[in-house]
Amino acid sequence: MFRSSLVLASSLLAFFVWAPLTIVAHNPPVLDMQGNDLQSGMDYHVMVATLGSGGGGLSLTSQHNTSSPYVMQTRKDSDGKRLRFNPASSSMDGIIRQPLPRSWATAEGMIGENPSGKSVIRESSDLNIRFSSIPSVWKLGEPDELGMRYVMIGGKVGHPGRSTVNNWFKIEKVRYGKHTYKMMYCPSVCGSCKTACGELGISYQNGTRYLTLSSNHDHPLVDNHYPLVVMFMREENH
Repeated sequence: MFRSSLVLASSLLAFFVWAPLTIVAHNPPVLDMQGNDLQSGMDYHVMVATLGSGGGGLSLTSQHNTSSPYVMQTRKDSDGKRLRFNPASSSMDGIIRQPLPRSWATAEGMIGENPSGKSVIRESSDLNIRFSSIPSVWKLGEPDELGMRYVMIGGKVGHPGRSTVNNWFKIEKVRYGKHTYKMMYCPSVCGSCKTACGELGISYQNGTRYLTLSSNHDHPLVDNHYPLVVMFMREENH
């Protein structure tokens, strides 16, 4: 009897110690402007949340002397192109576990959307981001001759690991505003990779608002730079 009671007490203690950790390990969901969870398989417009920053949604530009289109911010009265977000793994969506096991980084078929086409997008989780009409995902370009890093398209969807480390971004909550966020580059899909970390912001150059890594704000050709604080507006898929 005593031994049974001891086993039961130990089991209950283990449950109460483990249960809170399981809950804490899941990051909060990213919310759209209506307060609903962001989901993979759904389309969203990015809306600028910072008053006075100017500019509208996000789109593409073929400028900057490159064959890979760069992500840019549209004029103030435009919602830009629709975006879609895909988590690194639907079975580990938003769970804090760094670095990922090697088997996860090399597994085939690790695309973001689960078989049902939807999973919750959570804060601080690694994401592929793409324009809904374009199959390739965003990637952070390598530094140019002056150290500037631009966000462009052409990344490979899924397969989190060393070979795709430039393709993963995160969404983080900002302290001010309701349902307001910033987009980050600080991938955790490769624990052994040395990567830069920083906010994505807008660099205004020759009349174009490029989406860039904010650590390059002192770039000599940039007229001004500001972090991009956004809200997400869901668009019903047809």
